[in-house]
Amino acid sequence: MILGRLRFVALALVILFLGGVIWQCQSGDNTKELTADSQSPWLNHADSAYYVGMETCKGCHPDKHETFKHNGMGQSFKAGFLKNSQADFVNPKPVYDKYKDLYYLPFAVDSLLYVKEYRLNTKGDTTHRRIEKIDYIIGSGHHTNSHIMNSNGYLYQIPITYYTQKGKWDLPPGYENGNNTRFGRALGNECLSCHNALPQFDAQSFNRYTFVPLGIDCERCHGPGSVHVNLKKQGILVDTKNDTDFSIVNPAKLPYNLQIDVCQRCHLQGNAVLKPGKSFADFKPGMPLHSIMEVYLPDYGEKDGFIMASHADRLRKSECFIQGVFQNGNKITCISCHNPHHTLEQTSNQLYNQQCLSCHNQKEHPVLAQNTALSNCVDCHMPKSGSIDIPHVTITDHRIGIHKDKAKIQSVENLNAKDLRLLTNSSSKTEELVLAYLLYYERFEPNQKILDLAFQKLKNLPINQYPELHIHYYYLKGDYLKASEINVSTSNQLSAMGYYRLGQSFMNVGNLQNAEKYLQEAVRIQPKNLDFLIKLSRAQILQQKISLARKNLNYIVSEDPKKAEAYNMLGFIALLEQKNELAYQNIKKCLNLEPDNESALLNMVKYYLLVDNLKEADNILKEILRTNPKNTEALQLKKLIMSDNTLSKK
Repeated sequence: MILGRLRFVALALVILFLGGVIWQCQSGDNTKELTADSQSPWLNHADSAYYVGMETCKGCHPDKHETFKHNGMGQSFKAGFLKNSQADFVNPKPVYDKYKDLYYLPFAVDSLLYVKEYRLNTKGDTTHRRIEKIDYIIGSGHHTNSHIMNSNGYLYQIPITYYTQKGKWDLPPGYENGNNTRFGRALGNECLSCHNALPQFDAQSFNRYTFVPLGIDCERCHGPGSVHVNLKKQGILVDTKNDTDFSIVNPAKLPYNLQIDVCQRCHLQGNAVLKPGKSFADFKPGMPLHSIMEVYLPDYGEKDGFIMASHADRLRKSECFIQGVFQNGNKITCISCHNPHHTLEQTSNQLYNQQCLSCHNQKEHPVLAQNTALSNCVDCHMPKSGSIDIPHVTITDHRIGIHKDKAKIQSVENLNAKDLRLLTNSSSKTEELVLAYLLYYERFEPNQKILDLAFQKLKNLPINQYPELHIHYYYLKGDYLKASEINVSTSNQLSAMGYYRLGQSFMNVGNLQNAEKYLQEAVRIQPKNLDFLIKLSRAQILQQKISLARKNLNYIVSEDPKKAEAYNMLGFIALLEQKNELAYQNIKKCLNLEPDNESALLNMVKYYLLVDNLKEADNILKEILRTNPKNTEALQLKKLIMSDNTLSKK
C-alpha cells in the first residue's frame, strides 16, 4: 500500500511539474491564478475520467451523503411524486391566465401529480381541456417548485409553479403578462446542467435526454469520480490532513478564483456565451469558468435590482470581497460561510457571526459588544429582498454592506439594460461580446439599444470571417434579405442554429430552394431538433415535395407525440390529397394540444368547407377574428362563405 501511495504521489508531482504549475494551496497561498492554458493538476480533468454517480460516493462517504441529500442542492430535482412536493395538491385554487383565457389546476391521483389546462365559455361550459402528468419537480422548495413533463425523452416546462414562501400557485417566472408558452417551453441542456446533476443529453437534439438524474450530486462540485474511485479500490490512499488528493477536486483546496468558479457556474445566472466547441457539460470543478463560457449580466445603471441566482455577482460588490482579505490571507469565497454538505437550517447565526468577527471586532460594533450571542450580522448587512425576475419570493442579498431602505423591487419587464457586464473575465473578445448582445436580445430583452450595441461591435468583424454573427444580427433585425445575401457554404461553416437562421431567412424572402438547402444542413447537424424538422417540412410542402415532408412529419410525431404543429401539417397534406377524414383527425390532434393554433383553426375551416359544413366553418372563423381581427386568410374565407350564402339564397 505504501508503494502504491508513493506511485500515486509521484504521478501527481510529475503532472504538476510537467505542466509548469506550482500548486501552493498547502502553503496557504490560495491566490495563484490558473489560466485556461495551464496544465491542470487534477487527475479527474482527464478526458478519460467519467462520472460515477452519488450512490458510488455514498459507499465511502455516508455521512456527507446523508446531510447533503437534505440541502437545497440535493433536493434540486425530484421525481414527480406527491411525497417529493412542497406544493398544495390537497385543495389548490386554479390559476387563471387572463391573457390566454386559460385555467390551470394541479391535482394528485394517489401518488402521481398532474395539471389540467382548461377554458370555459360564457356559460361556464368547458371548451378546451388538456391534462399532462408532472414527471419531474424542479426546485428545492425553499422558494419554488416548478414542474416538467417528459414526452418520450423530450422535456418541457409545465406552465404552473408553486411559490412556497407565500403558499401560492401561479404562472412560472417569465410566463406572466401574455408570455405564457403553455407546454411548449423546451428545456435545453443549459437549463438542466445547473438545476441537476449532469444528465445524458442527446446532442442531436435541443431538449432530448436519454437519462435524467435526480438532484445535484457530489460530482457537480468535486468533478468526475472515476479516477478517485479506481485508485481507492487499488488501495492507493492519501493522508488528506497532510497532502492533497489530486484524484478528485476538493474545492477547499482550490485557489480562490477557481473556488468561486465552482459556485458561480450556477450561482451567476446571466447570459452565458459558450467558447467555440464547448458545451454546458464541459465545465469541471477546478477549471477556470472562462475556459468554457463567459457570463454577462445586464447593467441597469443606478437601479440596484438583481436577479434570483446572482449570489456571486452580489458578493463581488461587497466591501469584504473588494478589500480582498478574509482569513489567513485568503480571499472571501462562498464556502467561507457556507458548508455545501449541510442545510441552511443546520447553520447557526453564530457561525456567520464568527466569520464576520474574524475581521470586525466587537469594539467596532456596539451591537456586537452588547450581546454577541443574539446578534445577527446577516439581518442588517445581508437583508432579505425580492428579485426582479421571479415573483413571490424573498432571498438573501449577498452584497454585504450597509443597506439603505430599498424601494419596491421592480419586475424585469420594467427595466431596460443599458449595457452588459462581463463577470467571468477581465475583458471580452469582440466576437464574444457581439454574440452576448445578440443572445441577450434574443433570450431576455428585445431592446433596440442592445441590438445597436451589437452592430457597433459587429462592424469591426469581417463578414467572410464571421458569417454566422452577421446572419444572426440581420435575422434578429428582421432584415432577411441582407441575411440571405451573406455567402456561406455547407461545409460546417455554421452551427446548426446558424444554418437554421439562414434557411428561415431564405424562407421569409420566398427563396424556397435555398431555404430547404440550409434547413437540411441544420437537420444534418441536429437530426432530432424537431423544430428544425418542422420548418424543413414546411419548405418542402411549399415546393410540393409532399412525400419528403410527410416522412419528416411522421418521424416527428413518432419521436414526440406532443408536437402539435406536426399534426397540423399532416392534416394540411391530407387536405391537399382530399383525404378528409385523415385531415380532420390530425388537425383535431393539433387543436387538442394547441386550441389557439391559428393555422390549425384555418385548416379546420377548410375541412368544414370541403365537407359542406358552412355553419361550423363560420363559427371557427368568428372565433379567429375575435382574437385576431386582421387575420387576412380568415377574412378571405369569411368573405367566401358570405358570397356562397348569398348565391344559395338566390
